[in-house]
Amino acid sequence: MRRIIFFHMLIFTVFAAKAQDINSSFHMTRSQDVVELRSEGLRLYFNRKYEEALPLISKAADQKDPTATFYMGEFYDRGRAVGKDAAVAFEWYLKAAEQGDEDAMRTVFLRLRDGVGVKRNQKEAYRWKYRWDQIGKQKAKEYRNLHKL
Repeated sequence: MRRIIFFHMLIFTVFAAKAQDINSSFHMTRSQDVVELRSEGLRLYFNRKYEEALPLISKAADQKDPTATFYMGEFYDRGRAVGKDAAVAFEWYLKAAEQGDEDAMRTVFLRLRDGVGVKRNQKEAYRWKYRWDQIGKQKAKEYRNLHKL
C-alpha cells in the first residue's frame, strides 16, 4: 500500500513539475512576443511608418508593456496615425506611469501641473513628481536641478 501511495505521489510530482515547465515556457514566450511586437513597432515608429507601427505598439500596450503604452500616448499627443487628442494621450501616459514608465511619470507630472489634456491639479502633479523622483535615476535628478519648481 505504501508503495502504491509513494508511486502515485511520484507521478503527481513529475506531472506537476512538467505542468510548471510548460506554464513558465508559455509566459516566457508571451513576454518575448510582447518585446518583439514593441521592438518592431518602435522601429517602424522611428522610421516614420506610423500606420504600420500603430497596431504592433497597440498590441504590446494591451499586454501592459509600459514602453508601448507610453508610445500610444505619443501617437495621440502628436497625431501620428490617429487624430491628435491631448486628453486621450494623457490617459495613455497615465496608464504607462502606473505601469512604472519613468518618462510617462514625468509627462503626467508636467501635464497635471500645466493642465494639458487634463484639468490642472497641482497636488496630484506633485504626487507624480515625487513618484518620479523616487525612481532615483540620474535623469530625474538632472531635471529637478535644471528646473527647480
